[in-house]
Amino acid sequence: MERFQENRRVILIALLALVLLCLVGVLIYNVFFAAGGQNVAGEPPTATPVSTEEVEVDTPTPENTTPTPTRVISSASDEESTEEATMEPTSEATTEPTAAPTPASAASTAGGAGSTGGGASTSTTPVEVEEEVEVAQIEEVLKNGGFEEGFGDDGIGINWQGFSNNRGVVAFSAESAIPFVESGQSAQRISIDEGIEPDQYGGIYQQVTVTPGQVYTLTLNGQIRSGFGDIIASSYGYRLQYAIDYNGGQNWRALPSEEWVELPWDEQGFNADEFTFSEFSTQVTPTADTMTIFIRGWNKWPDQNLGEYTLDSLSLVGPVTRTMTITRMETAAAMTSTGQGTGSSGAATGQSEELVDGALPVTGTDDGPLMQDGRFWGAVLVLLLLVSGAVYRAKWSWSRSNR
Repeated sequence: MERFQENRRVILIALLALVLLCLVGVLIYNVFFAAGGQNVAGEPPTATPVSTEEVEVDTPTPENTTPTPTRVISSASDEESTEEATMEPTSEATTEPTAAPTPASAASTAGGAGSTGGGASTSTTPVEVEEEVEVAQIEEVLKNGGFEEGFGDDGIGINWQGFSNNRGVVAFSAESAIPFVESGQSAQRISIDEGIEPDQYGGIYQQVTVTPGQVYTLTLNGQIRSGFGDIIASSYGYRLQYAIDYNGGQNWRALPSEEWVELPWDEQGFNADEFTFSEFSTQVTPTADTMTIFIRGWNKWPDQNLGEYTLDSLSLVGPVTRTMTITRMETAAAMTSTGQGTGSSGAATGQSEELVDGALPVTGTDDGPLMQDGRFWGAVLVLLLLVSGAVYRAKWSWSRSNR
């Protein structure tokens, strides 16, 4: 039994030595024999250029005309192949063939004196491009809403128009006293007096440009002053109203009475200790490109005395569409052609890029030596592990049998 175990160990050792010897033989073969067919450092063999025969195309040339050069494909070589022009002699005078020049690109460079060369290169040049775009901005639409731009000879603020129904004495003037100015240095006063009929009106209006469907905020600030100084004593006899013509009309009489909105402001007496401004704000949505804002004072009853209406800080804020010119940079690709030199004169003729048939590209994988292949060494490692496992198992079995 012991002799058999020793023989088995000898057999396993012999097998292991045989495997290692095979591995060494494979390595020697790849290093000294198989590597001879490759270049240094595992470079792939250089592909042999495929030569093509010269093909000469004869172009028939009419009489008395200049022959048109045709392209000749020359055999590929290490040097740059050239393009020649062939022509067919005419029946009469023989002329030299003239190659038709190709149009130069936007960014072309000419060759220097005595220089030769051809081909084309691509360059990128930033170009400024101007573009008009429409931008919506939130702005004040009313002009001279604070009456700081001055007044006309009729006492009405610039950019505003006045109206009345001639049932009393209606006057327009500028307010400058501090108690009667809400902000800035000026305000608009409307005075209605000496009315002998009911419903005496006097007011101002302005037509504005708007964007249909957008929301605008209308803000009004004002005072109502009378001899009564109280809405109960005057039976609400002095009121301020506003109305909007959404079609941009300028006839205040054309607006129905239900479209005039009465501002909820109290009267103040002429002899009051202090005067305050009342404010009203609402949102409106235009339906056309223009609309008109009307504001009027209203003396309701006949035989009443003077009523004064002061307006200041009028505002209509909303989106305004404006056309703006923006400048942006674009990168335009241009083909830059180098010219063919003409000797001492230095003049250059633009040449198009020549088409040259060269060698076919080498494709496929770049196989390196076996010694540099990681997969080979992985296989060797796995094989050694298997052999080591077999030896260990045989030794374990032998030890167990001797117990």
